Amino acid sequence: MVRLGGSGADGRCLIVKLIKNTGDNRVIDEVRAALGPQSELDIATPAFSLFAFAEARELLEKIARCRLVIPTLLGNAPQLFGGDADRPFRNRLNTQALARQLAAWVEKKVELRGAPMPLPQSLLAIGNSADLPARVLTGHCAFTTDGLGITPGNQFSLIQCAESKEECAVLSSWFDSLWAGLPVPEQQRTRPPRIVGILFDHFTIDQHVTHLSRGNHALQAGHLPHRVRKEKDALRRGRSDLLFE
Repeated sequence: MVRLGGSGADGRCLIVKLIKNTGDNRVIDEVRAALGPQSELDIATPAFSLFAFAEARELLEKIARCRLVIPTLLGNAPQLFGGDADRPFRNRLNTQALARQLAAWVEKKVELRGAPMPLPQSLLAIGNSADLPARVLTGHCAFTTDGLGITPGNQFSLIQCAESKEECAVLSSWFDSLWAGLPVPEQQRTRPPRIVGILFDHFTIDQHVTHLSRGNHALQAGHLPHRVRKEKDALRRGRSDLLFE
């Protein structure tokens, strides 16, 4: 763990903790330490992975609410099915169940707003309704398995964790400004398939099947299990709701 010191406007020492995202010094460890029942969570992320959600789901189920900002323009896919390091997760072929769980969580806990362009960095702010966030993480900490430190990420990435009230206030104000400047969806509390469809709609059928089949010779040979065939057919027909049956 690395700490960098500095001085605030009033002369008090400010401490920035750098997260290496390896071993026991990972973003997911900070989230687990700070997130509790009735916590409030703000997330601004250029990518959102089903498998990252699965790893944090038990904690996320207990929070009071989450404000989530993700890119929504076509071509800015939020990497719902992860990257190369997520191959073991994809090979479990449980994306349908995870999508259903994500949909239920979004419906109960999440206020969602879309950014019209890619986000250049991520932010996770954890606190409660009475006070400023008690912990704010910024930098290369997207809500993906590598961003949370669950799978190996870029060793040259920079992630900082603020714990002082002053730094948390400054960093959380950036999110508040971002949130206030984004349009409110017409139906904030729509049914789960349509909410998660915001994520699925940015993923083409070919990309979806490629991610599901990557590293699996049986799938590459065309022997798709029933579940994969069903998901492929649902996307081709424009029926993301079928993913939740």
